[in-house]
Amino acid sequence: MVELGAAAADLYGELRLPPLLRQLLEHSNRLLGAVASSVSLVEAGGDRYRKIAETGVSCQLGHSFALDEGATGQVLTRRRPVVLASYRDLPVGHLPPGTPQSTGAVVAVPI
Repeated sequence: MVELGAAAADLYGELRLPPLLRQLLEHSNRLLGAVASSVSLVEAGGDRYRKIAETGVSCQLGHSFALDEGATGQVLTRRRPVVLASYRDLPVGHLPPGTPQSTGAVVAVPI
């Protein structure tokens, strides 16, 4: 189990956004037993989102996507957390074909 003090020290030791988000994702992965995670933000225009941090699998970091694509698109469409038995259940995903992580479960949460 991760100690809260050690986790806080890791998270707040570096306050630039990309490293902070990666550390947050790494801690979340350990707590949840996840193999990959990412953070996306809706762009200023409100018609696309951009993947700004990821861990565990390379999935088009820095790219911009339509609001109805990927796990983030499902969260935005449904306006609630999304749980899928397999990444392949997404109507439009962004993992490269044949990626082993594409068979794993998906949890996507709006923040």
